[in-house]
Amino acid sequence: MQFAYLDDAIPIESMIGSLLQDLRLPRSADDTGAPEVELTNEWKEFKQTLFEFQQEYAKTRKEASDVSYDVKHKTSELAALKNMASIFTDGSDLKARVSDMIQQFEIDNDIPGLTSRLEELRGTAAAQRRVLEGTNAEAQVKFQCFVCMDRYVDLCLDPCGHVLCNTCWNRLPTTDRRCPGCRSAPRKAIKIFTLS
Repeated sequence: MQFAYLDDAIPIESMIGSLLQDLRLPRSADDTGAPEVELTNEWKEFKQTLFEFQQEYAKTRKEASDVSYDVKHKTSELAALKNMASIFTDGSDLKARVSDMIQQFEIDNDIPGLTSRLEELRGTAAAQRRVLEGTNAEAQVKFQCFVCMDRYVDLCLDPCGHVLCNTCWNRLPTTDRRCPGCRSAPRKAIKIFTLS
């Protein structure tokens, strides 16, 4: 059995960088050597609008976190007051005073109102997150069928591993079906399910 050892004196990043350069591969999708072009005003406005929506989402998440803390804190204080009231015997003056404190605490802190506000904020944040997830165009393209560029992938071809949608696969002639990407003859098409 053979083992490869890395020299600790050479940083792993520089080794990977030199390997990529030796292979003449771009380090990333943006590192293609093409000069960056100035975007049109519509794209600049979209970028600014997207940034503003991201900021609003962050504010909603922060407010939900703050309200959640308040609800937990006030609920535990209310539980402590109720626990204190259970210590005293029924009809005692102290129990009556603690019961009055509990009622006043519930009125002053409006725990049901805070809980309702928290649920509203969580719902808003979830809806905002779903919209913002849809703005990640590069990630979205990874799940689109490369044939029609319309539907999401739901089949994987074995053994080449390319993925496409069932509709495009069924449109291919059944007598000599080949992968539209690499033209290999797959043994089978496997149904896949994404978690999104």
